[in-house]
Amino acid sequence: MAACCAPVGAAAAEAAQVKVIASFHDRQSTKLIIESREPLVSGRPVYIGPERITASLGDLLSRSDPAYYYGAVIAGKKDIPSGTEVSLDGPAGELPPALLNDPKIKSFKLSERYTFDQKRRGEVTARQGDRAMIDRGTMHEVQERDLYRVYDSSSRYKGMLEIHGMGDFQSSGRLYNRLEDFNRRAAWTEPGDRVEFIGQRKLFALGVVGAVNSRSQKILNRTEESFGAGLLWNVTFQDGWGAEVFFGLFSRGGSDQTGYGTFPNHVIETNSVDAKFVLPIWFKKNFFYPSTVSPFLAAGFSFLRGTNSYETMGSIASSTDKRIFTVVPVLGGGVEFFPGRFFRPRLEVRYFNGPTLRAGPTSFRTESVFYGAGFATSW
Repeated sequence: MAACCAPVGAAAAEAAQVKVIASFHDRQSTKLIIESREPLVSGRPVYIGPERITASLGDLLSRSDPAYYYGAVIAGKKDIPSGTEVSLDGPAGELPPALLNDPKIKSFKLSERYTFDQKRRGEVTARQGDRAMIDRGTMHEVQERDLYRVYDSSSRYKGMLEIHGMGDFQSSGRLYNRLEDFNRRAAWTEPGDRVEFIGQRKLFALGVVGAVNSRSQKILNRTEESFGAGLLWNVTFQDGWGAEVFFGLFSRGGSDQTGYGTFPNHVIETNSVDAKFVLPIWFKKNFFYPSTVSPFLAAGFSFLRGTNSYETMGSIASSTDKRIFTVVPVLGGGVEFFPGRFFRPRLEVRYFNGPTLRAGPTSFRTESVFYGAGFATSW
């Protein structure tokens, strides 16, 4: 008997399975995201929770079978938890339930812009193996490769979550601990843990770097000159590991000529040296990625073209020429700023382990250290 006498509105609400899935404060109002299994009528009032707080139903935000997602607004600031039931019928004599009878209606034009500042903080809703899901999605402007730190209820750090799959209101990704993490607890992530957005892993970066040699060697009586310049192409993988190709060169060298003695024993001495490190390639690790300041270490190789040419003319004449073209190791390190942002300045040092070239009484150390600075744009 009780079943047959249940209010029509209650039956409609049960059929519609309407509930709040997200809420946030916006100025002096509260905005809601409401999920329904049936299409609703925009502009009608709905009633939130057992207190029956009146909310104005907005436009359809998105449709994902079998659910419809609507915006709604409550006057004043209210704390509405996710999962709160929504009633479609008001007190007796008020408007009828806000259900659409025409199932062909699929969507409405979005007329209100929702701005979600809550992308920065969320909660783990599920975990399986090294995968976890959080209560933030594309409607909160979550993007692929977004990075979140995971904390337990006591704000103890557990690990990192990198987003790979996104839905309207939830996203999933892979859990891991960074190489430099001492407290490695990502595998113990569980529903209810807190997540905090810290940046995005920028897959590619393109920039410029300029450099100078750390010390100058003398060529007879003159000091050599040096420079480094080129385009930098960077690829960043998970946990700050990456690879870089430098489309340019680091160069040092010069020439000098001097004479000594008197006629007929006058001698002119000429010495030319040159070392060019071309197209260095290295693999690197950014630590604390993507923190605002991220130091890195790197190792790789570079092509070296080196020359030491010595010649004397006069009463004594001789000529010696030493040339090489080889591959040498390169080591380095530095600091990148804002590695998880679009603009990415950097300071760096590169050590090229080249051989010493001897020609006549002269020797030329191609081993070099260059200090550089530059920036890259990332995406």
